[in-house]
Amino acid sequence: MADSHSHHDLDYLTSLSTHFSRLPNFGSEPGQEKYDVVAAIDFGTSFSGFAFSFNHRDGSEEIYMNREWGSAQGYSTLKTPTCLLLNPYKKFVKFGFEAAEKYAELEDAKDKKFYCFDRFKMMLHGSEATLNRNSLLHARNGKPMRALDIFSKALAFLKDKALERIHKQSGVEYTAKEVRWVVTVPAIWKQSAKQFMREAAYEAGLSSSINSDQVIIALEPEAAAVYCRQRKLREFVEEKGDEIVKDTLVPTKTQYLVIDNGGGTMDITAHEIEDGDTINEIYHATGGEFGGTKVDKEFQDQLDQIFGKIFMNEFRRAHPSDWLELMNDFEVKKRSDRVMTGEITRIRLPANFINLLRHESEGNYNAIIKKHLGKDYDDEEVKISKDYLCLGPRTMKRLFEPAITSIVDHLKDLLKEKDLREVKLLFLVGGFSESPLLQARIREVFNRKYSILIPNDAQTAVVKGAVMFGKRPEIVVERCLSETYGTEIYQEFIPHYHDFRKMVMIEGEAMCKDIFSILAKENEKVKRGQYKKTFKYNPVRRSQTAVSFSFYTSRTPNVRYITDEGVRKLPGYFTVASPDTSKGTNRSIELRLYFETELKVVGMDLETGNQASTHIDFLSQMV
Repeated sequence: MADSHSHHDLDYLTSLSTHFSRLPNFGSEPGQEKYDVVAAIDFGTSFSGFAFSFNHRDGSEEIYMNREWGSAQGYSTLKTPTCLLLNPYKKFVKFGFEAAEKYAELEDAKDKKFYCFDRFKMMLHGSEATLNRNSLLHARNGKPMRALDIFSKALAFLKDKALERIHKQSGVEYTAKEVRWVVTVPAIWKQSAKQFMREAAYEAGLSSSINSDQVIIALEPEAAAVYCRQRKLREFVEEKGDEIVKDTLVPTKTQYLVIDNGGGTMDITAHEIEDGDTINEIYHATGGEFGGTKVDKEFQDQLDQIFGKIFMNEFRRAHPSDWLELMNDFEVKKRSDRVMTGEITRIRLPANFINLLRHESEGNYNAIIKKHLGKDYDDEEVKISKDYLCLGPRTMKRLFEPAITSIVDHLKDLLKEKDLREVKLLFLVGGFSESPLLQARIREVFNRKYSILIPNDAQTAVVKGAVMFGKRPEIVVERCLSETYGTEIYQEFIPHYHDFRKMVMIEGEAMCKDIFSILAKENEKVKRGQYKKTFKYNPVRRSQTAVSFSFYTSRTPNVRYITDEGVRKLPGYFTVASPDTSKGTNRSIELRLYFETELKVVGMDLETGNQASTHIDFLSQMV
């Protein structure tokens, strides 16, 4: 590649060799350096939480979670809403249930100066082309704020809460530096989003770039797989027995999918078990925006149909805290199995909702419903009874249908891939996987060909598995790349092969510019702890004293030029000093890519031994 500003600064020419080698010993492997505590933060779209475990010498593997979220609001849950409240000076105020409740009170009081952010994790999905350190998010009051600051403040709260709970459990006041931290991210996220979360973790005080191995970025389905394989059969829905899953259903060479159905996205990875109880990824991660929040959106649209958009907009505007209460009650009720047994789902309507509706309908609530639904009105399916909105099973099923259909269709297409023909088992994890409707549909469609295992605590499988992964990160040996990576070079121009429009003259030689030199292809399997020694490059000009590499990704593995459709330039670049010009262009610069959860690059001038290394900077702004 070269300097991002000018083709005249491009620094290399041809490829010489490629092979795999063992990772040189740059220090202890993650997991080898023992911390007293391993703590995992599950930063979710709708809900977040943490879990932790101690590295006891007696081998104890017990995992602890905070079970007191929402106690002040009458809840007792293992997670809290991903909702952050800041004061007008952008200082932290509250997070979770408390933040949502406090902001609703402020809205009731017409106070628009505070910053409130909720479900903001989704801004990282699909934003790889524009995401950078200065990306902005807008609060509910419309005011912008740097996204990295928002994420770091949320992570800082969860870190402090975890340390507080660790102290309560152990009686020891551990500092953040004494804890191995694991932060979970969706497997379908691109590298820019993974790097964003790492840097947010640094700003939150979990660690720093100097001690980067202290923070592990774990892929959510992989973490869940580690957890599920260690469970007993009786810990899964509709299963019995004390046998451990990995010993019975998932022996060596077994292939399986982990389907993580969360609040915002569905996230799928495909694994094969290898000797030594390690995991290889056999197909790159897939998924989409098919999470449980789609059901919430359908419910909100249903309310607009039942009561009219004008009424609902007025209620949301005038009584935001009551709107929050109504949605919280729906969040609880949508996980019920009442729809499976043909029973009515009863959602409590706040007093202000009833009062506003009384004013509109003169007390005849169901007449208003009939007016808005018209010929679709059915009092067995939609009615108000004793201040409850009563929805019949057919209506409730319709709310779930778009999300469930998207999930099933994606799975059908995915399982047709030739690389997945030997898959025998499907694990369903994540909060949305606790939906009886989703479980029933998955079993109905896939049960004949695949074993289907759903842990009873599906919503916490990721965070508990992340703790286990933090103790043994080397368990994941091989991953599949989700994109094709390359660098920009010049090559000797070959008539009738290269595009004539890309021919340039450099020091008297005809060269082809814009060549996409492939470093690693989509779906290529790369082993953790190995590097792929990519091509060796020569400087373009005899007098060059530095070589700059730019990096690109492509949606297709058979890319030729950096100008091809689907190619995206990654921001930032990487420079290797090559001061010895005595050999002119007959000097070799070697690139190595290290594949962990993130992507590390090492460049070396083979003439002088000068070396530079970095994680590819996916967050620098293009200039």
